[in-house]
Amino acid sequence: MNSQALFDCCVQFNPGKSNEFKGLVAGYLQLSGTAQKDLARDCEVAISTVSRWARGASCPGVNVQKLVVAKIRRRVRPKPVTGSIVQAPPVPMAAKSGG
Repeated sequence: MNSQALFDCCVQFNPGKSNEFKGLVAGYLQLSGTAQKDLARDCEVAISTVSRWARGASCPGVNVQKLVVAKIRRRVRPKPVTGSIVQAPPVPMAAKSGG
């Protein structure tokens, strides 16, 4: 799974499906290289809680799932490509003044 696929899964996330939540948490931790302790700190939960989520041993309520997935989605959001916008060439001054 790459970051675009993980982002897409976050966007399409259906709260209440524990396997889907487990996959997002585990996928995020693996793909990003983020430590469980860092996700735990960001979500204000114990490290053991994140560990249980990633293993599928437990699953938080729907509201907490939404918050966690929103945090993951913000972190894996694809960065806009810079420098790909083609700019029109400058218009000569004579053409601007009509003569």
